[in-house]
Amino acid sequence: MRVLFVWPCNTNANWVPLGISILSALAKKNGHETALFDTTFYRIKRKGYVNTTQESVKQGQYIGATDFEKLMDFREKTFEEVADEFQRKVDSFRPDVIAMSLMTQFFELGRDLLNSLTGESSKIPVIAGGPHAHVAAEEMLVSHQCFDIACTGDGEGPFMSLLERLEAGKDHTKIPGLYVKTAQGIIKNDPPPLSDLDENPCPDMDVFDDRYFYQPYLTGVYRIASYETQRGCPYRCTYCINEFLQKKTMGQRRYNRRRSLSKVISDLKFLKQKYDLDIIRFVDETFLLFPEEKIREFSDAYRKEIGLPFFITTRPDGLTVEKTRILMDMGCTAASIGIEHGNPELREKVLGRKMTDDQIITAFRNLRDVCIRSSAYNLIGIPHETRETLFDTVSLNRKADPDSVTAFLLFPYRKTAIHGMSLSGNFIPADFNDETPFHDFCDSVLSLPGISRQELSGFKKMFAAYVYLPETVYPLIKRAERGDAAAEVICAELNEIVLDLQKKRQSTKVQLAALESLRKRKEQVALA
Repeated sequence: MRVLFVWPCNTNANWVPLGISILSALAKKNGHETALFDTTFYRIKRKGYVNTTQESVKQGQYIGATDFEKLMDFREKTFEEVADEFQRKVDSFRPDVIAMSLMTQFFELGRDLLNSLTGESSKIPVIAGGPHAHVAAEEMLVSHQCFDIACTGDGEGPFMSLLERLEAGKDHTKIPGLYVKTAQGIIKNDPPPLSDLDENPCPDMDVFDDRYFYQPYLTGVYRIASYETQRGCPYRCTYCINEFLQKKTMGQRRYNRRRSLSKVISDLKFLKQKYDLDIIRFVDETFLLFPEEKIREFSDAYRKEIGLPFFITTRPDGLTVEKTRILMDMGCTAASIGIEHGNPELREKVLGRKMTDDQIITAFRNLRDVCIRSSAYNLIGIPHETRETLFDTVSLNRKADPDSVTAFLLFPYRKTAIHGMSLSGNFIPADFNDETPFHDFCDSVLSLPGISRQELSGFKKMFAAYVYLPETVYPLIKRAERGDAAAEVICAELNEIVLDLQKKRQSTKVQLAALESLRKRKEQVALA
């Protein structure tokens, strides 16, 4: 069987979609041929495209100018040009199956690409997976002719079963984990068994463009690969679909699963050597779910066998003094942590984040003490938000003192608790589910009585300035929140000051020195 994977990315975010990498590896292992059509490196002139690099620069996320844009060689394309390339790819590869991985924000582009296919190419069966398929499988199949099958959970088992049955000409409508469109209607099968991560091969990175390995960090661009050691977050934050997925798989084994240490180390050794990596990005939703003794075991093996700097994402309540010291010894260079909101009541009751201000402040202090660079994620524009509560979040960030901050506008994804909360509070319209709403990450989709959408967008743009600059400058920062030309000039100047402050932080200096040492070691090895 020939499988064409499609990744309809409209944000230029060059992070390898690990779902595709694992399914491609499994398909190849079972004798199938795979290829990829990917829109990540196109800047598509249509509603829905977001220039993530530009947005990051606006928020002061890059410390210095790099060669990232030059390396990426992003090409401006009309949708029609991209659709023509897609048609040519399908015609030349002649897949037996098209497999599309969908985030909610990618749905419209993915659907329109499929609808653009003509002739025999339009008759190829299409299976959709990814988060959007998990939460909107039936709607996709009923409302959109271009989708034939939707995967509603872990895709490894269902996808391999589908390929096997299609190849053998057998009935594929009863596979657990798949919703299947038939002439008689939609067949909705039970959820799939939770995947055993140890049964997966090493992710297939060959199917992706080499540009995926280049990522900006601090003042440079490095070869970085993402890797998943565990899957399934056990927490129940209201803005995440994990609670929905936990309920779907209730009665099966533990939702949070880990890949064995020996397989993790084996994979990382292979990836490091084959792709000449500088840094590993662990994409586990909560890296420090490991008990302390397991982290020590991992640390010993990682330092001995891999020895590369790495990034993690974790929660504040897991960052104890001892765990941060283990991370430092292991080579952790950066940790991303969700503060989410500075108002304790909203943080717990609206977002489901049951942690105290002191826990959050302590976590960042522990990272600062060992010079691991910290990034704080924040959600603004949540139900019951006001300008006053926005400054609660600014205040907590100032106390926690992370090395960088990012503010995201809340989007109430389907099947999340906050989606229901937004509906019941009339913050979103009752027909919010009828079609996938436009979401450009720059403007809120909620109607909040306490603050306007325009004000939220302006505040998001200036969030880092509010966190790092003196309160005496706040009137000037507020002026920069506007959308006029003068505001943009002020915004750029203030963010330059913020970036200059970040360059002088101790963790920045320490991590830059460590990366320079790594570069020299690699040069010595190459010369030898």
